[in-house]
Amino acid sequence: MKKNIIFLFLFFLVLGHVFPEAETGNGEELFPVIKDFKAKGDIETYTPDTLFEYINGAADLFLSYDFRKLYSRSYKNEREGSLTIDIYRHRDIKNCFGIYSQEKPDEGKFLETGVQGYYEEGVLNFFKGPFYVKISSFDLGKDDYSVLYAAASGISDNIMAEEKFPEVLRFFPEKGKVENSEKYINVNFMGHSFLHSSFIADYKFENREGRIFIIDAESESGSEEIIKKYTAFIMSKGEKIFKSKGGYIFADPYYRSSGKMYIRIHGRYVYGLFCTDDERALFYLEQIKKRM
Repeated sequence: MKKNIIFLFLFFLVLGHVFPEAETGNGEELFPVIKDFKAKGDIETYTPDTLFEYINGAADLFLSYDFRKLYSRSYKNEREGSLTIDIYRHRDIKNCFGIYSQEKPDEGKFLETGVQGYYEEGVLNFFKGPFYVKISSFDLGKDDYSVLYAAASGISDNIMAEEKFPEVLRFFPEKGKVENSEKYINVNFMGHSFLHSSFIADYKFENREGRIFIIDAESESGSEEIIKKYTAFIMSKGEKIFKSKGGYIFADPYYRSSGKMYIRIHGRYVYGLFCTDDERALFYLEQIKKRM
C-alpha cells in the first residue's frame, strides 16, 4: 500500500511539471523574470465563460479551438516601456497549433521559440504543447526584439511540454510544399460538415498552386464513414465517382475549378487533394501513404 501511495504521488508530481498550471491554478509558474521590468498587478485569469471580456470579438475563434484558460500579466520598466504576456491554454497540441496557425502570417520572421513562433514589431507569438503565447510591447524602441525574445524564451523554458508539431504534419511530402503554410482547420473543412477537421498544407505544382489535406478520423471506421458521406453527397449532385488504387476520383461541384478530387483512406486517416494532373496527384498520394 505504501509503495502505491508513493507511486501515485510521484505520478501527479510529474504531471504537475508537465503542465504546471493546473486548471485551478493562476499560472504563476509560467511567467518569467524579465530584466529591468516589474510586474503590474496580479495575474488576470479568464475561462471560456469570461474570455469575451478580454478579447471580445475574437473569443469565438479561440473557443472553437477548445480554449480552456488564459493567464495575462503586464510589465513595465523605468522608461515607461511596457509589455503584456497572454498565455492561452487549449485542450491539446492539435487545437493549440490550430489557433496559432490561424493567426500566424503567411510570410514573416519565424523563430524556433517553443515549437515555432514569429516576430513582428511589437509582437512575438509562439506555441508549445497546449499553450499559445502572445506577447505585445509598447514603447520599447530598439530593444523591442531583444526584450520580447528574452521573455518568450523564459516562458518556453517554464512550459514543460515537448517541442514538437502535431504528429500528422510529418505525413505531408516536402516536395513542392510552401514553407510554413501548414494549418489546422477544426470544423467544416471545405464547407462540408462530414469532413469536420483537417490539417492542410499549400503546394506549388510547377506553375499551379494546390493544397493537400489530411484528416485524422481517429479510427478506421471513422475514416470509412467520412468517405461514405462524401461519396453519397457527390452522387446526390449527379457526379460520377471513379475508383483508383484504393481511392476515389470525382468532381466536387463546389470546387470544380480546382480540378478533380483525389481522395484515399489509410487506416484512421483520410487524405487527398484537388489536381488537374493524374500523374502528379497519384505521386503525392503515394508519398503521403509512405510517410504514414
